[in-house]
Amino acid sequence: MIRKIIYRLLHKRHHWRLASFDEIAELYLSRLMTMFALNLVNMFAGIYLYKLGYSIIYIGIFYSLLYLLRSIMLVASAYYIARFGPKHSTLMAAILQMLSFAAFAMVETYGLWAIIAFGVMQKIAGALYDMAYMTDFSKVKHPEHVGKELGVMQMLEKLGKLIAPFIGGLVASLFSIQITIIVASLSFLLAAMPLLRTAEPIRLGEKISYKSIKWKRWLPSMLSYSALGYAYEAGTLTWGLFLTLVVFSESGQGIYAIIGVLSSLSILLSMYIARTFGKLVDRKKGRELLTFGAIGNNISFILRAFVDSALSVVLLKILVELSASASRMSIKRVVLDIADSSGQRLPYLSLVFIASAIGSGLACLVMVLSVWLLGPVNGIKIAFIIASFYQLLLLASRRYKFI
Repeated sequence: MIRKIIYRLLHKRHHWRLASFDEIAELYLSRLMTMFALNLVNMFAGIYLYKLGYSIIYIGIFYSLLYLLRSIMLVASAYYIARFGPKHSTLMAAILQMLSFAAFAMVETYGLWAIIAFGVMQKIAGALYDMAYMTDFSKVKHPEHVGKELGVMQMLEKLGKLIAPFIGGLVASLFSIQITIIVASLSFLLAAMPLLRTAEPIRLGEKISYKSIKWKRWLPSMLSYSALGYAYEAGTLTWGLFLTLVVFSESGQGIYAIIGVLSSLSILLSMYIARTFGKLVDRKKGRELLTFGAIGNNISFILRAFVDSALSVVLLKILVELSASASRMSIKRVVLDIADSSGQRLPYLSLVFIASAIGSGLACLVMVLSVWLLGPVNGIKIAFIIASFYQLLLLASRRYKFI
């Protein structure tokens, strides 16, 4: 049913690609369901571990080690996708995500071992899925309408993020986070199904090599993607812990619903903005969008340190969503163009995602060091200030003339 709705809504808007609309539509649907499943749990995972009694320093070190694992698995994922294709890799990633969430549901019973199993399987699954999704999208996108298709994809991602925090937070607060995990696990499996209706977009058994890496051309985009990774982790794990400690410290179990509802409200505006930004990308305004996104991210992280009420959280999230959408869409356009012209699609994409993982890992380590030196509240505030300066690396991709 959801596939039919997406087809009816978007088919007329994709008149330039009538022959292959099924492929992009199935990718749209799969992305929507995957974002829904991921955000059902990931937004609350750090908070859940903190509520169970694990310290912020412990959580930060644990996540930083997981990002080291992700970096390694991204290279392995490139070889796996070359052998089996991105669509079958998405199915394997969904199965691993289901197993990781099953382990997370048993954290209260099995403690540390369940946490390790959850983290390891999730990072392996995440590495495989991200590589598979980006490879698939880079092959089926239309070269002259990348911005518009990125805009549609961004809108569907936002829709998944809009629904998931509200439903996930409500279910976790009314019942338990374990029930939320069950719903998320089933959603992952359903998300992989649409992609299996069509053939793999790449030649299977392709050989890849990391011997001729074009550092001079690739490095600026990798630096920008590192900033995106840093923003993601500082904006989810660190931000969620800060809200739990400072803004909603007396909310108890209701913290899941509060954060879920606030996150959902701010995403509504960004869904409309994503479509507008997509058009700007196609009009070669990516450099301006990137500058806006970098400055917006810089300011928003500074402002996070001064948030002290639910209203300020909502207002700040509007700026966060606007600047994040601008920076992500312009940089993804850069990455897709380089992937197409590089002749080394999988090695390049894996290095870009490794840069993102390094950024996320650094965000965790900065939080750990700041909290260790200054205490939880002041330490996280300083971590936000440091994150604001790191976001200026987004501007590294301004050197590419084709955006």
